[in-house]
Amino acid sequence: MKQLLILLLVLCGTAQAANVFVRSGAGGSNNGSNWTDAYTSMPTVSANNVYYIADGSYGGVTIAASSVTIKKCSTTDGVSSGVSGYNSTYCDGKATFSGGVTTSGQRSNVVIDGSYRNESNWSDYAAYGFTLAGGFDSIDDFGSTYCVTELTIKYAHLGPTPSTSYSVSYPDQVLKGTGYRSPNCRAWTVHRNLLTNAAHYCLFCANSFNGAVIEYNRFQYGWGKEAIRGQITFGTSSIRWNQFVDSCGQGGGTGEGCTAEIAIWDDCSGGSCDNNKIYGNYFYRTRDENSGGTIVVGGNGGSWVGSSANNTLIYNNTIAGIGGGGVGGNILVNGGSGNVCRNNLWWDTISASVTCSTTSNNVDAGANPFVSYSTGNLRLSGATSAGTTLSSPYDVDMDGVARGGDGTWDVGAFEYNASGSPPNAPSNFRLVNWAGWLLILGGMGGLFRSIFNGKSNLPGGGLAARRRFGRVASGSFH
Repeated sequence: MKQLLILLLVLCGTAQAANVFVRSGAGGSNNGSNWTDAYTSMPTVSANNVYYIADGSYGGVTIAASSVTIKKCSTTDGVSSGVSGYNSTYCDGKATFSGGVTTSGQRSNVVIDGSYRNESNWSDYAAYGFTLAGGFDSIDDFGSTYCVTELTIKYAHLGPTPSTSYSVSYPDQVLKGTGYRSPNCRAWTVHRNLLTNAAHYCLFCANSFNGAVIEYNRFQYGWGKEAIRGQITFGTSSIRWNQFVDSCGQGGGTGEGCTAEIAIWDDCSGGSCDNNKIYGNYFYRTRDENSGGTIVVGGNGGSWVGSSANNTLIYNNTIAGIGGGGVGGNILVNGGSGNVCRNNLWWDTISASVTCSTTSNNVDAGANPFVSYSTGNLRLSGATSAGTTLSSPYDVDMDGVARGGDGTWDVGAFEYNASGSPPNAPSNFRLVNWAGWLLILGGMGGLFRSIFNGKSNLPGGGLAARRRFGRVASGSFH
């Protein structure tokens, strides 16, 4: 009897879940039941619903419910085309939230899914299914608002239209999570996005921020202190296979220099910034700037030493074009134990040193190692000196190329690919995203959300040409 009651309760909950359709300019009844009768703007968001968004502009969105998916419709999503009133032109372009997206209250299991982008050019902002011009904001202000847990945000352009010029209208952050109460900011997945034109930080993560996966993103045109800032608590997270291009301290009106492209250090204490993994990323700048480093982990906000970090792994990153003053090319892990830095590659940087408990096979190249440095193609033109062989998940690069396949584990973000091009995406590539309810047998009723997505690993995109800076310690190893 108990098992039957649990089953009935779950089935009742399932019946209340719905696909809701939103299309700017829709006629009909505007009740969201299909494309003809779609809402013309975002309605009040309800738990367990999936909101399919057509091309168009929709202002801002506040999410005040848990277990919500806001998804850009696509011609291949398996749902949109089967709904009354469907037209493929609704689902082949961009939906823009000019006011961005915010969360309100204690929320969890929120998915923002733009569905697609141009995998051969991550900087192609027009090709992302969503633009959140005002960014995404989830802030614990000690009032009614908490930082959302279990957030997934993917295939979205966050921030204003990319520009090489600073504007006072740029938001301070384009993706922000701050939490001062538990539970907060746990288990974020930031996947295949473009983050541009933040005045201070592209991604700002403060307090109670743990278990994040930040992958396959492009951070471009940052005007302030960091591309990714971890403050007070930022631990047990992976930052992998991302592109950082002019993403920190590019001048403008902020008056701030660059702490580092990745800086997990402000007010860390008592292990709050431990167990992070940073691997397979590349960092490229086309302008001079003062900088305290490229990757900095640990510290107390007032000192480079400060509080220690432990069990930090920094593997196979490429750092190129870091000029100006300071020690901008450096990797610095402050104190602690279990910190390991291997297989990182520098070229054309003002500095190239590593401070880390254990180091090996970190190389400041003596000659240009890239396919086309002037256009920002930082794939390797040939095999490098052998790096340290590592286990999964460090054994593939951001193109999906297996490391060491030719007998040499190359240093840097990319494994040398003799074919000269990244693997082709499958011709039948399709993105799928749905939510379902499952019941655990044996009387243990539970509610689970399952999100599935197809993946292809093809980065690219031309980067601006730049003049060369003088190098230090060319050909040296750390």
